[in-house]
Amino acid sequence: LVPSAPPRLRVLRGGRARVFATEQLQPGDLLDLASGDLLAADALVVDGQARVLGGESTEAAFGTRLPAGARVLAGRLRLRVERPAAESRSARLRSHVRHLLNTRDAPGALTPD
Repeated sequence: LVPSAPPRLRVLRGGRARVFATEQLQPGDLLDLASGDLLAADALVVDGQARVLGGESTEAAFGTRLPAGARVLAGRLRLRVERPAAESRSARLRSHVRHLLNTRDAPGALTPD
């Protein structure tokens, strides 16, 4: 349904490059993505230009907001994380779907017979 983020990624935080688990991303962290990379959190493009797929294929450049789960098709981007990965739009969607699937009275809920 919604692509999963990579479990670990290289993050620029406080001027230093380090590897963090996706769950440890914080607003303000910088991410460098290239062709084939998947964005782990909602973020703002601060440098670069790329073709990305985030629901639909589009060009991304300075000032473009991208949702977690967007994939870089071609090009390179530097992005600033806007929300922790657990608070991204895609994480909230996954949580909502899980809730609906586990709610007995929800329309279309999966219930044991």
